[in-house]
Amino acid sequence: MSPVRALATGLAAGAMGTGAMTAYQTITSMRKGRSLHDALVPQVPDSWEEAPAPAQVGYRVVHGVFERDASTRLAPAMTNLVHWAYGTGWGGLYGLVAGGRGAGPGSGASFGTAVWSSGYAVLPAMGIYDPPWKYSAKSLAKDWSYHLVYGVATGVAFRLLDRG
Repeated sequence: MSPVRALATGLAAGAMGTGAMTAYQTITSMRKGRSLHDALVPQVPDSWEEAPAPAQVGYRVVHGVFERDASTRLAPAMTNLVHWAYGTGWGGLYGLVAGGRGAGPGSGASFGTAVWSSGYAVLPAMGIYDPPWKYSAKSLAKDWSYHLVYGVATGVAFRLLDRG
């Protein structure tokens, strides 16, 4: 597989994996009593520090790179934009690796675990998350389960798209 095809296939697979993760997060949230709207659309926070992590990352890009301020009213949209861009982008990396070496049956789960781990390395360094040892095992396991769904779905989508 050419690198360009591997990248394009990985990006598409990453978007599909992000969709699977989003669906799983939504279902999990709804099982806890939240409405579909509340599960899909984050509330507008009072400050950027109270926004979900993806929104905080997006705000820092807008504020730091483009030297623009943004209203917290944009936090729900920023959350979704960064969530989807992050998952799709990681899929591109998956495609480059899997397209060059082949993807084994466990590669999706390993990939999801790597993406999950990277978040607990980068987000604490940015001051957005606490270090992982400050979270309960249950909280870490729930977050890991989301990323396992993402990784496995990305891996399956990549293999299916590669066959097509």
